Amino acid sequence: MFFDNVVSKLYFEKITNEIFGCMIPLKNKLSLKIFILTGILLVMTIIVMFTGISTLQHFKQEYQHVKDNHIKRMLDISNLNRYTYQILSISSDMFIAKDAKELRIERDTIEVKLDQATEVFERLYANQAANNEDVEIKKQLSVQTSTIYNSVLKKIELSDRFFIQYERAYHYKQLLVAQNNERGAIIVDKALSYFNPLINESHKKIDVASFKMYIASVKSLLPEKEYSKLTELFTDEKSLISAYERQIVLLRIIDELTAVNDKLSKHVLAVSKKNTSLIQEQLLESIKSVDKKISDRRLLLYFMILICGFTALLLFLLLLNLFHRVRLIKKVIDEGYTQSLHDIPITGNDEFSMMARSVKNFIERLLTKESEARDSNIKLEHLATHDDLTETYNRRYFNERFEYEHELYQRYKSPYCLAIFDLDYFKQVNDRYGHDIGDKVLVDFTGRIYDKIRKTDMFARIGGEEFALLMPHTTEDNALVLLNRIIENIRSTPCVHGDVEVNFTVSIGLLQVQELDDMTDVSLQLKLADAALYEAKHTGRDRICVYRNKLLTNEVT
Repeated sequence: MFFDNVVSKLYFEKITNEIFGCMIPLKNKLSLKIFILTGILLVMTIIVMFTGISTLQHFKQEYQHVKDNHIKRMLDISNLNRYTYQILSISSDMFIAKDAKELRIERDTIEVKLDQATEVFERLYANQAANNEDVEIKKQLSVQTSTIYNSVLKKIELSDRFFIQYERAYHYKQLLVAQNNERGAIIVDKALSYFNPLINESHKKIDVASFKMYIASVKSLLPEKEYSKLTELFTDEKSLISAYERQIVLLRIIDELTAVNDKLSKHVLAVSKKNTSLIQEQLLESIKSVDKKISDRRLLLYFMILICGFTALLLFLLLLNLFHRVRLIKKVIDEGYTQSLHDIPITGNDEFSMMARSVKNFIERLLTKESEARDSNIKLEHLATHDDLTETYNRRYFNERFEYEHELYQRYKSPYCLAIFDLDYFKQVNDRYGHDIGDKVLVDFTGRIYDKIRKTDMFARIGGEEFALLMPHTTEDNALVLLNRIIENIRSTPCVHGDVEVNFTVSIGLLQVQELDDMTDVSLQLKLADAALYEAKHTGRDRICVYRNKLLTNEVT
């Protein structure tokens, strides 16, 4: 992208102006050939476009007409059938309604569905006469659901009345038991037993004649008052047997309504299939009509496609030559990344060949400048991160790495150690031997450190004679082993420069990362290491002082 952007934005216009402004013979001007070919292609594209648009517009109108007249009608038929089936399903649910509240909810739902079905029905037959069968089904649905509602509601009322009468008889039996009237209680209990199958919902019919004979047979066994009460509860006009007989009559009516409902469902299904088949036949006829019109225009469309194919073939043949020249320019630009432009031979006298030669020369100049800029950037980056005397990292880069390592510790809890070095009495070395020798001592010191530490450790100069060593993934014990080797080496081996031997020592403050109240401030860790170094300086120098659990401990070797 570097070469593409620079060429296109800075020099491409200049190069093309120079090339196309030259006097090139007409036979070599590929741009003129491209212009003529593009004009031909544009004219043919416009012709094909208008022909295709007019044809598509006609097809769109025809199919829109089919959609408006048939598909929408089919959807209305489908919705009408769906509402009808929902009404029949809910009306079937009305037969098993448990109470009047549930029955009214189902009736209200049916009324909503009837309104929706009526709306679809009126829209479906707005522009034509309604099908007699559909009209009849609409009327039957309204009458049938109303009849079912009234019959089931009456059944629920009779059932409630029956259970009330049953409760009265049962309480009367309990009263007789409480009065120690054992005979009367047994007679009433046996009378109630006739109705137990009904209460238990086993749907077994009661033998009414047998029941009445039983009541008559116990007349001689009971006092007149008790027998009168017994007939009032079981055989009079408002008694249990009377409520039962009325309920039986109503159940027969409901069975008949159920049969009618099933018959109506089958009729609706048959009419639905018939209407759907009719709509499908009409849709197929309309599609056949549209297909015939399409076939009438097919020859014209084939002719236009043939012209477009011939034009495309001509365009392909003429563009092959152009693509070869353009590919040459692209190859020149691409090879600029590999710096192998000298391997690309460029021949030809047309404007594109001249452009390729100009781009090649320009990229060669860019490569040279880019190489120089890359070298300069490397040097600048080194100067920004290293100390120019000792070639160690400087304080700014050390702080960045230190903060990064501290963040890793906060996330993964992998310990690190930080050591601060300070050369003992280094001012006296400068005063006695001069700053040149002092600089040699610093360089010699850093060289010894690099010989001892790992590649993953980071050593940096953070002051005049003060250095810092960051040791990732290191415990205090391992750090002490390394630092003891360093301090022993410094103590036992002087720095030799020519005839001058300089003995020097170093004090070290060591810290394994500490858990503090504020773990976000990495400078607190550095302050603790400085405190350990200060302790090493003030307890004799040439030693290691460790900050450990808020205590400073000397480690003298």
